[in-house]
Amino acid sequence: MSGSGVAIDCARSRLGAVATATAATFIVLTGAGIAAQVPPPQMPLSFEVASVKPNRSGDNATFIQLLPGGRFLASNATLRALIQAAYQFELQEFQIVGGEGWMDTERFDIDARAGAERLPNELSAMVRTLLGTRFKLVTRRERREMPIFVLSVGSSAQPGPMLKPASGTCVSGPIPTGPTAPRTPVRCGIRVETRDNGTLHLTGAGATIAQLAQRLQFYVQRAVTDSSGLTVAYDFEVDFARPLPPRSSNGLSTTPASPDALPLATALAEQLGLRIDSARAQAEVLVIESADRPEAN
Repeated sequence: MSGSGVAIDCARSRLGAVATATAATFIVLTGAGIAAQVPPPQMPLSFEVASVKPNRSGDNATFIQLLPGGRFLASNATLRALIQAAYQFELQEFQIVGGEGWMDTERFDIDARAGAERLPNELSAMVRTLLGTRFKLVTRRERREMPIFVLSVGSSAQPGPMLKPASGTCVSGPIPTGPTAPRTPVRCGIRVETRDNGTLHLTGAGATIAQLAQRLQFYVQRAVTDSSGLTVAYDFEVDFARPLPPRSSNGLSTTPASPDALPLATALAEQLGLRIDSARAQAEVLVIESADRPEAN
C-alpha cells in the first residue's frame, strides 16, 4: 500500500478464491403437474457481525489477520488494501484501478466474525460481501494494455549458478516420516525474507519460473509474464535490492538500496541466468466503479 508496510498473519490459512457452494435443487408442484427443477436463489456469504471504524492514528503500518473461528481482523487498512485482502492478495496495487483519493489515504479497523469455522474461500467471499454492503463497493474486471515485464532465458541460454533442478518431493502439511515417506520431502513454494542490509532474499523450493514471475509482480508493481520456456520445477536463490525510486526509463530501479545489493535485473541475470525486459501487453485489472465511506459502528 502506498507508503505502508503490510503484515499478513493468517493463523489458519490465506484468504482464497470465490466460494462456489452449490445448493440442492427443489421441485415446484403445480396444478398441471411437476414443473421443471428450479435452483433456489443463492444468498451471498456474509459475516454474522462486523464492526467497521475509521482509524486516525496516523500510523503507516497495516495489519490484516485471519484468525480461528472464522474471524477477520484488519487494522489501519485502506480500502485498496481491503480489496487486495478480499482477493487473497493475488491482486497487486497496479491491478486495482480507478476510485477516489480517499481510498488510498483514509484507514479503517474491521472486526468481522462468521460465528463458526469457515473455509478460506468462504471467508474471501464474506470479505467481498462486507465491502459491498458497508463501503457500497462496485467493481468490474477488464483487460487493459499496460507496461509489463517479460521474464526470459538470458543471452547465454545457460542456467545461473543459483538455479538448479528441484531436488526434493513436494509435500503439504506435516513432513511425513516412516518407510513410505519421500526420501527428500520439502514444502515447495517461494519464500522471501529481508536481510539486515535491506536486501531481499528470495528462495524457491520445487518452484517454477512461472511462480517466480508471479511473485516478482509484488516488487516491480507490473504484470510479469514467463516467456522462458522452462516448465520444470527448480530450487533457486536470488538476492536483490527492493525496486524503489529513482527508477530508470524501463521501470526498474538502478540504484541499489545498499552498496552490496544488486538491482533486480542484474541479480536475475547473474544468479539465475534470466533476463527481465519491459514490454506492453494486455493485463487483467479490477476497476473500482464506485464506493462510499462507511458509517462507523
